[in-house]
Amino acid sequence: MSCDAESWRTTFTDYPNGGLRSTTRDMHRLLTAFADDGVANGHQLLGASTVELMRTPQIPEIDATVGLHMFLMDEDEGLWGHDGGEEGVATIMAFHPQSKVGALIFTNQGDADLETLLARAWALGERL
Repeated sequence: MSCDAESWRTTFTDYPNGGLRSTTRDMHRLLTAFADDGVANGHQLLGASTVELMRTPQIPEIDATVGLHMFLMDEDEGLWGHDGGEEGVATIMAFHPQSKVGALIFTNQGDADLETLLARAWALGERL
């Protein structure tokens, strides 16, 4: 099977809804930027106003939990983030804007209970 320069971008037939290829380290940097007003490792990756906009409900009269490609994952705790998955994989990342504590979970189990794992990971992070 040959691999042309463009084939790595199209991982499956519904690739526009997913197929992001990244490392846990890079996703950690992104989550850190979301949690710290756009700053990660001393670098401004996103504008603070961009981060604020991403967690601002875009159409609150329809759904007050949907920001700009970011969702209110846990209303009780105020965790904002994003999740995803395909057959055999499941991922979730979320952070708490005030405490700046977040969690990243990457699994090779498509049916993992991400919400429970996230709640436990975030609670642990809050205690550290």
